[in-house]
Amino acid sequence: GNSDENDRKSLFSNYGKDIDVMAPGSGIYSTWQSTTAPYRSLSGTSMSSPLAAGLAGLVIDKFPNYTPLQIIEQIRVNADNINNLNPGKENMLGSGRINAYKAVSNSDVKSVRIISAEFVATKNIDGIIEAGEDVEIEINFMNYLNPLTSFTVVLTTESSDVTITQSQYSTSAKGTLEAFNNLNNKFKFSVNENPANDKEVLFKLAYSDGNYSDFELISVLINPTYRTQSGNNISFTITSKGTLAFNDYPSNENGDGFTFMKGRNLLFEAGLMYGISEAKLVNSVRDAIPDFQSADFNPLSFVQIKNPGVTADQEGISIFNDNNAGSQKLSIETELRTYSFSDAEHDNYIVMKYIFKNQSGVDYSNFYAGIYFDWDIDDEGYAENI
Repeated sequence: GNSDENDRKSLFSNYGKDIDVMAPGSGIYSTWQSTTAPYRSLSGTSMSSPLAAGLAGLVIDKFPNYTPLQIIEQIRVNADNINNLNPGKENMLGSGRINAYKAVSNSDVKSVRIISAEFVATKNIDGIIEAGEDVEIEINFMNYLNPLTSFTVVLTTESSDVTITQSQYSTSAKGTLEAFNNLNNKFKFSVNENPANDKEVLFKLAYSDGNYSDFELISVLINPTYRTQSGNNISFTITSKGTLAFNDYPSNENGDGFTFMKGRNLLFEAGLMYGISEAKLVNSVRDAIPDFQSADFNPLSFVQIKNPGVTADQEGISIFNDNNAGSQKLSIETELRTYSFSDAEHDNYIVMKYIFKNQSGVDYSNFYAGIYFDWDIDDEGYAENI
C-alpha cells in the first residue's frame, strides 16, 4: 500500500486484509520521460513499489542465505505500526510502513504466516456455510524466521452473524522454515440464525510467542445466494439475480465462473437481458460505466441445486422478477431451470430453460430475451479473447 509523508494511507491506495506493508508513495521525486524536464514529483503505488523492492535488495545483501519469502517476512515484521495514524483502517495496513534500518539491523525477529486456510462445513454435505451450520477452520502455518518456543493463536471476529466455539490453538517449539497445522485442535464457529446474505465474515488471528506479537486476517462468505452446478464436465455458477458465472462483478471472486473438465475459467460475465424496445430494457449485465453492473432483477427465491434432479442428474432453479428496474420495469417474473446430464452422450453440455411470466396485466407483442456472454476463450492472451 501507499503511505504519505505523515504515515497516513494515501487516498488512492489499496488497503485491506491482503496488504503486507505500506511504503511511501506520495510526492516522490523520480525520473520522467522528458529531455527538458527529466525529473518530476509523482504519486502512486508505483512509487511505493520501488522503495519496497530496493529494501528487499538491501535485505538480500545483509542476509544472503534467506529465501525470497524470508526476505519478505524480514521486511514485514520490522515495519512500523501506523494504525494510530489511520483511524478506521486499523489492521488493514498490514504490519505498517517499511523501516529500512530495522529490516537490515534487527534479526532477532519471528514470523508465522498462513500457507492455507480451509473452512469446512460439518453439519451437512453440501459445503454451503449458512444459518445453523457448524464450521471448522483448518490452517497450515509456516514459521519463516527465528524458532518458536510456545506459539499461541487466538481467533476473534466482530461479526454478529457467527459465534466462535473454539478460539485458541497452541503448539510447542517449531524451527525455522518448519511447517505445522492445527488439525489436532481446529478453530470452530457456528453460523447464527438469519445471517446477512452474501456476507463476508472477517476473522482475526492474533499470534504470540514470548515477545513476538503479530496477526493475520482471513475471511469466508456465509449465506451465499449463488450456487455452482457441476453435474457433468461443465461447472458453472448460477446466481439469484439473473447473472451467471459470478455474483460480484467485476471482482469475480464469488463464484466459479464456467469451466470445462476442471480447466480454467472461460467466462468473465454473463446475464439475462430482455425488453420490448430500446427504451424498455431490463438486464443484469455491465452498465454504460464498465465497472458497474445493472441490478434490475430481484430474487424471489434463492438458487437451489438438486442432486439428483427429477429430469436430469443435477438441476438448478432460480426465480426472480424485475422489481429493481425502476422505470424500465416490465413486471416479468422469470424462472431459470438448469439441467446437467452425466451420461457419456450428454456430459459435455448443459440445458438452460427460462420461463417468463407476464404479470403486468398488459399484452407484450414485441418481447425479446437473450443472454449476454463475455467469454475468455483464447490461445495466446487477452487480444485473442472472444
